Amino acid sequence: ATVIFGLNALNGRVTLKDGSVGGPWNSSNAEALIRYTIDHRYRIHGWEL
Repeated sequence: ATVIFGLNALNGRVTLKDGSVGGPWNSSNAEALIRYTIDHRYRIHGWEL
């Protein structure tokens, strides 16, 4: 199977009154997922951000 993960930059950010988002991105969950796939030697075709 070919696996491609799409990551978003919204974790840890807040929605502002005008509908946009602000604040820093908490990338720890994305990093944990990437490390997990490496540790388990999963073959990932790509990562999308």
